[in-house]
Amino acid sequence: MSPNFDEVMLARMKKQFGFERVMWFDIEGFSEAPLLDVGAAVYAEHPSTEIFLLGYAFDNGPVKRWDAYESGQWSDNFPPDFKRALTDPTVLKVAWNAAFEHFVFLYAAGIEIPLDQMIDGMIAAYYLSFPGKLGVVAGFVGLPEEAGKDKAGKALIRKFSIPAKPLKRQPDRTRIWPWDDPEMWQKYADYNAQDVIAMRNTMYRLMQFPMPLSEWEYWRMDTAMNQRGIPINKKMAQNAAKLFDEYQERLAKRLREITGLENPNSNPQILAWLRATGEYPFDNMRKGSVVRALTQEHLRPKNPVVVEVLELRRQISQTSAKKYHKMVETTNADGTSKGALQFYGAQRTGRVGGRLWQPQNVKKPDDDIAAIMPLAAHIVEHSTLDELIATAKIGFNKEPMDFLSQTARGAVQAPPGHTFLDSDLSAIENVGVGWLSNEQKILDVFRNGLDPYLAFAVYMFKQPYEELRHELKVLKQKKKRTTAKPAV
Repeated sequence: MSPNFDEVMLARMKKQFGFERVMWFDIEGFSEAPLLDVGAAVYAEHPSTEIFLLGYAFDNGPVKRWDAYESGQWSDNFPPDFKRALTDPTVLKVAWNAAFEHFVFLYAAGIEIPLDQMIDGMIAAYYLSFPGKLGVVAGFVGLPEEAGKDKAGKALIRKFSIPAKPLKRQPDRTRIWPWDDPEMWQKYADYNAQDVIAMRNTMYRLMQFPMPLSEWEYWRMDTAMNQRGIPINKKMAQNAAKLFDEYQERLAKRLREITGLENPNSNPQILAWLRATGEYPFDNMRKGSVVRALTQEHLRPKNPVVVEVLELRRQISQTSAKKYHKMVETTNADGTSKGALQFYGAQRTGRVGGRLWQPQNVKKPDDDIAAIMPLAAHIVEHSTLDELIATAKIGFNKEPMDFLSQTARGAVQAPPGHTFLDSDLSAIENVGVGWLSNEQKILDVFRNGLDPYLAFAVYMFKQPYEELRHELKVLKQKKKRTTAKPAV
């Protein structure tokens, strides 16, 4: 790169975004909340969360540092030039994973950074199909000296930014303070400052292929929606998680009684027990193998005890209802789950990706539950385990775990006095790809108002369209349409 590369790229950024100055910044802090488990919003809201290191730079100037412990000043008393710049409409604020910084400043420092004055280096990387980690992206864009620092940084984060385990000589220890290891603390401060340089150097290379301003507006809209959050009925989610745990333990207890195994959840242990009976033909405990052994007549065991073990194992292996635990963990005090979607998270396609409890991947309920979802959610919220078992089996002919899984969508509820609306663009991928490729066959399907999946099922199953439509609409048989959908 030429000596003037940084100046050229800085000028390009200012012109593209329309700001007089650019401020690059990065923070480090402490919290008792486990970030990867609870998400940025719950992490930032936790009363223990604090910002203790700050690195920032204006334009191509040197990195300035702020250390809360060295200065004796805390999160509401940042350096004046930095604090002014956070809300100065002439300054473009750049951070890596800016949504995290936005949450932490809002909750831990009481400062709301205007989103229309921010951009996110991680999103610029996602736009170009790179992964999200700064060190990795730096290596990809020709900055190998930045790529190797992630490992050292993780060690420093583990040392100072998360709770520490008690020691025999220090049974009351909860965290490591700067004065416990001044040398490593200085390395942490250096790491924080170096992150600012790495981000600036990496961003200049990414900005050679800039994301359009229209996409940045979508990112800001997406970030604002993520910060508003998805409303969760936390009481329902908490009781569902409790029911899940209780039922799992009941299943495990029964398995221990039958098999005599210490840990029937262990694949090797349960597989060895089943193989020893001579009635289980597979060498694995994958879901498909267990289901085949239970449903295919020539594979079904003759011994009812073996059948019961397989059925118990099938039920105990269902984990889709564990989403309730994640909903509880990631719901803020205001009753919403924030940051559950990631802009450009599905790289290369630009689609939004799911995070935390993966709201895009919640099990679709059967028609009988979907038709009464508010009632089904009420049942989950207020039932004991025995009540749930009776309701699921007698009222819906379902196993309790399956009932919990199919009711998970019901945990997303509008608060009192509000109405929950959702919408989707019908078959948007098919419409978009058909139009871009000028494929008249698929476009004619939409022009004629046909169902694209049924239209494809015509070729898969060699049946007329109207016959397939009759099966779907009148006979309520969805299997052929469902089979055709992934093929389309």
